[in-house]
Amino acid sequence: MAEPRCAKCGAKTEEGFLLLQARHSIPRNPGLSSAVGTWVEGPVKYGFFGLVLRKRRRYRVTLRRCTRCGYVETWATDPVS
Repeated sequence: MAEPRCAKCGAKTEEGFLLLQARHSIPRNPGLSSAVGTWVEGPVKYGFFGLVLRKRRRYRVTLRRCTRCGYVETWATDPVS
């Protein structure tokens, strides 16, 4: 498969990912926690213990950034089990 080209200017793109960071204040482990973005099917729904993810399709989010104009495109093609 050919390398994806920029949808705006046609230049080469480079693969990357979106780093999600959140501050937490756990007494014995203060600091940042990090995660890679995941696309989840459907609207946001909260339950008693937080986000409801059961029975929802999930995909790893991949991004490509244009080396010329900086335009970023996002794909969610790799299923997460």
